[in-house]
Amino acid sequence: HDGSADTISGIKKVDDKTVEIEYKDVNPSMLQAGGGIWSYAAPKHTLEGIAIKDMESSDQVRKNPVTFGPYYMSNIVAGESVEYLPNEHYWNGTP
Repeated sequence: HDGSADTISGIKKVDDKTVEIEYKDVNPSMLQAGGGIWSYAAPKHTLEGIAIKDMESSDQVRKNPVTFGPYYMSNIVAGESVEYLPNEHYWNGTP
């Protein structure tokens, strides 16, 4: 998208692992899921080419979620089940 936002006044790359986001207003939801903007930073290749307005309905986003927790979703059967497997890249070691 064009880079403009109603709720953010600035984004700055601090270093290779840190991004600083400056919001226009303070809101309690900022403590949860990035204030409704995203729940985590994602690798560029996972979202590149998907318009923000299309993310919620995008198969790429819904069927291939990026996770950083101890488990990842290995198989999703819509309306039926989700299978989780240990994340070997988890920061605290494989569960």
